Amino acid sequence: SGAALAIGLRIDSRHTTTYSRSLKAVEQIWGGRVQQAPPAFGYDVTRTEDYTNEKTGRIETRKIQSREIVGIASQAVTTNVRANVRRKGLLQFAGYDLSFGGDYVVRNREAGARTFHFFFPLPREAGNITDIEIQLDGRPYTGDTNLADGFQWSGRLGPGEERRFQIAYKAKGTDRFEYELGATQLELGKLQFELNTDFTDYLVPESAMTPTNEASDDSQTRLAWESANLVSGQNIALEFQIPGNYGSLASKLFYYAPLSLLLFTGFLLVVNAAKEIRLHPMHFLFLMTGFFVFYLFGSYIISFVHILLGIALALALSSGIMIYYAYLIRKGPEFLQSVAVGA
Repeated sequence: SGAALAIGLRIDSRHTTTYSRSLKAVEQIWGGRVQQAPPAFGYDVTRTEDYTNEKTGRIETRKIQSREIVGIASQAVTTNVRANVRRKGLLQFAGYDLSFGGDYVVRNREAGARTFHFFFPLPREAGNITDIEIQLDGRPYTGDTNLADGFQWSGRLGPGEERRFQIAYKAKGTDRFEYELGATQLELGKLQFELNTDFTDYLVPESAMTPTNEASDDSQTRLAWESANLVSGQNIALEFQIPGNYGSLASKLFYYAPLSLLLFTGFLLVVNAAKEIRLHPMHFLFLMTGFFVFYLFGSYIISFVHILLGIALALALSSGIMIYYAYLIRKGPEFLQSVAVGA
């Protein structure tokens, strides 16, 4: 039991370290957890404030220019996440291809005309960002010649005047996608966010906004978040998972080994005592050693074959060793039967 726990800790530590190191390398090469912030829309204001001049000790007045951020009147976003599993050695990672499309409407809600500024940042932690397309009021926009630091627009809007921005791009990521609505406490006029994915194993993180609608078919799943006049401190996020990394499961097999050994030994003691079959302590030692082969062999074989096949092979090997040993010590068919049942 002590050996089983020690090996389990070693496997868990090795898996965690190897997975983390490989994941970091995959994120650097392919792309990481893509985080897309919503656009910012606002206007510059000049304020006056009093301050103490450190040289003279007198209270003076100075002007400060800041940007007043206002909410987006409407935002309709469609994202498509297509699985593109990345492999490094024996480990697999939930890589994906991202297609993003955002339709944003902004409006001057002030009583007079103002010069407004619209800024859309490119996603963080993404791989290569390609096929960037920007339209203003339905026409291609080429006013911003450098999109490396995001898309920026400035223009004067009269009271109630609107502008419509349509922004699309493609990128690559791993494990998770997040739309950071909770970064700023602003009112969201109208929100329609749709995420389509062909990942079958995914989850909404605890701190993220719950979808208002979810539907799926044989090829993909559609999740939707819809609201009006929402003020939220939560992001829209989805984590993607894939089968195939069984290092943590192998360590759990070892953690439960002491309980399994106890139940197996207790079963043999009770059954053989009832049948008046006398066993030497060394018999129990060798039987328990054969039982332990299941964990030892199984923890390594699942690195090379599917986990179900690996467990079946380990079980067959362990049971075969115990049954053959029970046959060799020749305690009769009843003892052989009890060992086979216990195995």
